[in-house]
Order: sequence, then C-alpha cells, then structure tokens
Amino acid sequence: MLNERKSIILKLIIEEFIDSVEPVGSKFLTSLPEFNCSSATIRNEMAALEEMGYLEKTHTSSGRIPSEKGYRYYVDSILKINQETEKKYLRVKEMKHDYLLGNDEIINQAIKYITELTNYTALVMGPSSNRSLVKKIELIKIAPNEAVIIIVTDSGNVQKKKLFLNGMNIKDMQVVINILNEMLINVPINSISEKLSNELAKKDLKEYLKYHRTLLEAFIKTFEKFTEEKYFMSGAYKLLYEPEFNDINKIRDFMEALDSKKIFDLIDRNSEGVTVKIGKENQMNFMENYAVISIPYQIPTGEVGTIAVLGPKRMNYRKVIPLLEYIANKMSEFDE
Repeated sequence: MLNERKSIILKLIIEEFIDSVEPVGSKFLTSLPEFNCSSATIRNEMAALEEMGYLEKTHTSSGRIPSEKGYRYYVDSILKINQETEKKYLRVKEMKHDYLLGNDEIINQAIKYITELTNYTALVMGPSSNRSLVKKIELIKIAPNEAVIIIVTDSGNVQKKKLFLNGMNIKDMQVVINILNEMLINVPINSISEKLSNELAKKDLKEYLKYHRTLLEAFIKTFEKFTEEKYFMSGAYKLLYEPEFNDINKIRDFMEALDSKKIFDLIDRNSEGVTVKIGKENQMNFMENYAVISIPYQIPTGEVGTIAVLGPKRMNYRKVIPLLEYIANKMSEFDE
C-alpha cells in the first residue's frame, strides 16, 4: 500500500491526465491546495512512484503519466465512488415506462444514454431468452399484401417478422395463429421445437397447416431470433476520436474485432459485480491503451446480461462506474 501522500499524488495525477491528456508535472501539483510541501518534495515523491511502477515518464515532457499499474491501484485502492444525484439519471428512469417495447429496445436506449453521458463506447451482451415463456402471438396486417408476426415473452422480449401474404386469406391465417397460441402459450422458448414437432405429428393439424407453410416458416424464423446470442453496441466510432488511437494497425484490428463480434470477448460475463480490465489485461493488442468496465444486470424474470463501457485507460472511472451500477440496478425495475 502507498502512504497517504503518495496516494494523493497518484490520484491527482491520474484525474488531471484524464481531463487534459497531458503529462502532469510537479508545478501543477504544487499549485493545488492539497499540498503544503515544497516542489522538491513532490518531485521526489513522483520519482518514487515512477520507480515503483505507478507512473511513467514520457520522452516529450518532464511530466508523468499513469502506468497500467497506477490505474489498477487507483481503481482498486484509491477510488471512492460517490453516487451522483439521481436527477441526472431521469432519462434512465423514464425508460421503464417503455417496458412494453421489449428488452431489446430498453437495452438500446440504455447504451445510447451511456454513450451520450460518457462519450465512450457502450456494449451489452443481452440476456438469454431460451427459458422465457411465450405469452402472446399476434398477426397484424400492415398493408394489402403484408402482415407482421409478433411474438412476446414473459421477459418482455418482442420479436417481429414481416411476411408477404401472396393471396393468402388473413382470416384463415388468423385461425393458424389462434392454434399456435393455444399450443404454445407458457411454453419455454427452448421447448418450442419439440412442442411443434409433437403437435404437427397429429394428422389433422398437419393437414391444416400445410396450406399455410409460408406463415409457419415465418413463425419458426421469428422464434430462431430468440435463441440467437444478442449483441448491442452504441458509439463504436467514439474510440477513433481518442488520441491513443492513432496507430493504423490498431484501427484495423479494432474494425476487424467489431466485424467479427470478437470485441464482445472483452466483456467479463462471469463476474457478480463491477469488473475493470485495464490495458493488456484485455488480451487484445489494440486494447493496450484502453480499458473495459463491465457489470451484470438482471431483468425481473431472472435472466442475466452484461453491460460494459469501452474507453481509454484514462477514462473517467469515477463517473462511469456509478453510472453502470445505477443502470444495472434499474434494469431489474423495468416492469414497475
């Protein structure tokens, strides 16, 4: 553990570097009210912190910048999270009134809000819907030759699939929807295939449904969406504006990770609380100057997902961590 003065110096250097992106020198520190010691003493303390590996000296300035070890100590031992006023999060609170839009829309609103407030990239691994129960299946005609199948689960998930009627009678199709509702309401998503196979084996139902194969195929494709692993992202381009991101090779690696969705491998999905991975801890070359903060969230039905923020190592941890904690807590209240 660092002594009090070294801890204060490290804290102030990190927080100034977060704001200025410039190496911090002893002159800046001596101007602060936290110190009543000489600049020589502060320089000695800074030199000691550098020798201990908490600070690094740049080639272009006499000031210091935080090292990866310094950020880690700051997050683990120095940082005192003060929950910001809830007034600032009114937009998050309002999101629960849109619960009927479904979990996907709620998540998209949440990550857009995170990006707007932090100016960093927000990522979410959506909750699995495999154990959700089917609550409603609807067919809505939206044009003379078009309709939409809508499937709603007990966890608030909503999936839609457009289909062309091609002369099919909407009333006959509604009969099929009614049959599917009777057959599948309160059936878990991961049991749908088995349930359909068993019911379709019945001759009378099979004969009826064969005239509406287009409808049935659209229905099956809609259910397949529930079993897909869900990825959400907001503000991916934000990283490209960071001064740390000036290496064309790192930009290329980043874009490839986005395209292949490997970027989501950065998210810690097994943690029970806030996880902070700094620089090389992320085990991706282009991430050596970046950090990822993640936290699990649970929706009212018990399904669990993970929210994460991706930003530079000098990201504002003091702001991002309580924001993620607040949003994760709110995710469990969306049905109220």
